[in-house]
Amino acid sequence: MARSLAELMERCDTRGDILREMTPTPRTIVMRLPAAEETALPLHERISDALGMVSRAFTLAQTPVKLVMGDGEYPRPLRFPFYGNEVQRYPDKTTAMLLALMATLQQRLAQGTARSTVRDLYYSNVQLYGDQSQVERTLGLISGCLGLRSRQELMVVPAQKGLVFTTFSCTVSGTIIQPNSIELIPYMHDGIFEIGNCAGPIRVTVFEKEAVFNRVVETLSSAPLCAPHILVTGKGYPDGLTKKFLANLIRWGDASPTSVLIELYVDADPDGAAIALNYIDYCGTQINYKGTTLPQLIARRTQLLDLTQRELQMAINMLSRRRPPRAIATQLQRQLFFHKKGEMNACYVHT
Repeated sequence: MARSLAELMERCDTRGDILREMTPTPRTIVMRLPAAEETALPLHERISDALGMVSRAFTLAQTPVKLVMGDGEYPRPLRFPFYGNEVQRYPDKTTAMLLALMATLQQRLAQGTARSTVRDLYYSNVQLYGDQSQVERTLGLISGCLGLRSRQELMVVPAQKGLVFTTFSCTVSGTIIQPNSIELIPYMHDGIFEIGNCAGPIRVTVFEKEAVFNRVVETLSSAPLCAPHILVTGKGYPDGLTKKFLANLIRWGDASPTSVLIELYVDADPDGAAIALNYIDYCGTQINYKGTTLPQLIARRTQLLDLTQRELQMAINMLSRRRPPRAIATQLQRQLFFHKKGEMNACYVHT
């Protein structure tokens, strides 16, 4: 039976004591769920159990909840709904996003067939999430709570962005890449390459720009090569799937008698250098940076453009902080010396 205000006044001498008496006791729920090796329950049932505890606190006990994350990212627990005089470090929306995303993932995992991308999850509730970065952050929190090594265990995969063209048929994680056709780089859950006997090394050419990639594909279509060749474009800054494709291809080459030779062509500007470093940082120095370079563009009488202030600072930062490979550093120094840049479109690469 609820106490009357008069009874509370008799027991409490100060306003603070009254507030403490009237403050509801929250139900503490530890979101650090047992890892796969600690329980026989599948992933979607572990998420369902956590959501069930929150739901029962709201609907049956009608009490607020205190969600203890336990992974260090949130030193203070998430309280919902918020009450009291303390400063709430995280808005109520943070808890709403966490629970909504867990519910969406639980449903999709229970189905067991559909993959999700960050973009898919974002568009499942645009008004709540606001932008995709919030989905990214909340996914990281959920992965930490579940003790997962990768978001792919939640069937959340990167969006397919990069393109690949091969002169031969190969299979990647069960997906067949047909020869002489442009295809999206397939999803890789195990990174297994199956490539038949190839005469000589496999040459891989990576282009920053899709327009150049398409132009070279057209050239190869009219004059096909005898040697096995793979063309790849990340359409600018590469996504994780494109870099993973190249890294797994390098590993396949290291473990097989057939070698893999990778060459990278980017614009003659600081962004091109940054893109090259993005590939090299992920895949290693087996990716050979080839430019395009200012001397190549000058030889073709290509009009050069002035570097912007952002690009100037970008080049200086890469030289002073990153200490890039010698070939990239040389190109950046030339661009700074001449205060010029150029695009690779005028210098199509014929293989």
